Amino acid sequence: MQMGLKAVMPAAMIAAVIAGLGVLYHTYGSQINSIINMVIQKGPEMITGFVSSITSQIPLLVNSGTVMIQKILEGIAVLMPSILTGGAEIITTLVDSLAKMHLFLIDSAVAVINQFVLGLASVLPESMYPD
Repeated sequence: MQMGLKAVMPAAMIAAVIAGLGVLYHTYGSQINSIINMVIQKGPEMITGFVSSITSQIPLLVNSGTVMIQKILEGIAVLMPSILTGGAEIITTLVDSLAKMHLFLIDSAVAVINQFVLGLASVLPESMYPD
């Protein structure tokens, strides 16, 4: 039952919208026709004006965008020595810290591998072991 309602519901909603538009057109049809005719007549002029307005501003906007990119790149260039120094310091600290912990990491890795081998050996069938 619910599957049928799910299939019929979109069609019923579309039909209700169309019926509502029909009521509006029946009541205000002449005004709606006047508005549509005005849009058809004035639309090209409005669109042309809109496009002209936008295209006349594009060179200014491109110029402003270029200036902004230039300022950002200048800032990066000024900060580059600090960025590189800081990055090198971070990498050096990471490597030093890892070097101090390498014995602990090796011991832990050996323990994991040992437990893996022992666990694997315990689940293998007896027939796999040589006599």
